[in-house]
Amino acid sequence: MRRLGTAFSLAALAITAQADAATYNADPLTVSGRFEAPRAVDGPLKAGIRISNAKLGVPEAEILGATLERVQPALKGAMEASLRNFGYLAGPERAGGVDLDISLDPFEVTADAEGVFVVARYRIAARGDGAGCVPVVAEARYHALAQLQNTGKQRAAAWVAVIGLAAVGVNAGVFLSDQYATARGSDRAVNARRERSESEGVSPVVGQKGMTQFAAVSATQLAAADLIRQLGKGACPTQALPEISPDQTAPPSQAN
Repeated sequence: MRRLGTAFSLAALAITAQADAATYNADPLTVSGRFEAPRAVDGPLKAGIRISNAKLGVPEAEILGATLERVQPALKGAMEASLRNFGYLAGPERAGGVDLDISLDPFEVTADAEGVFVVARYRIAARGDGAGCVPVVAEARYHALAQLQNTGKQRAAAWVAVIGLAAVGVNAGVFLSDQYATARGSDRAVNARRERSESEGVSPVVGQKGMTQFAAVSATQLAAADLIRQLGKGACPTQALPEISPDQTAPPSQAN
């Protein structure tokens, strides 16, 4: 869906600054209301999930753009925020419920002629009331497309013109700057018109490393969305069990 691809691109603009940020920005990993995922219905998972641990390896953190010490808490925070957005996160007053330990598998990275594919996969271990409602695996893949640059001839022609003007004593610096700005604008327009789906988008960063990071961030976000879409679809009651106080006894059976 094009609107989701645009949202991914906007969110990913902050990715290149991650390495210099004091804390890792969890927003690009968070599933927000722009995803068409169902909200929690009455049952043991509604406002009943806590994230006990969220883990990933050092290589995965580096692919996502920062050190393990900064990415790991951001991953936990992103999952908690995602669950909160769809009515699943337990509040501090909630007793019982289900606790999740989630871990991110090593990314599966595959380059192709158009860009880079990355598969992100969460492993989930659930315990507590409602554990049977939680999937054990959630995964997604994202295809980062390399930017098209169809204005190389325009740039080359601009340099030819600059050299020619310099030969007759004319400073063409402003002309060159204008030509490059026009070329960049043309490239952005061409990339914006490219067809793409929820799991595919044009990387805002040029180069293999940047494309891989963009695809990994996007795939991790989509894997969290896959988890949310699966919640409650397993061996899960559709209604929450009534709470029974300790002094409450079952009514006597009626004899016929």
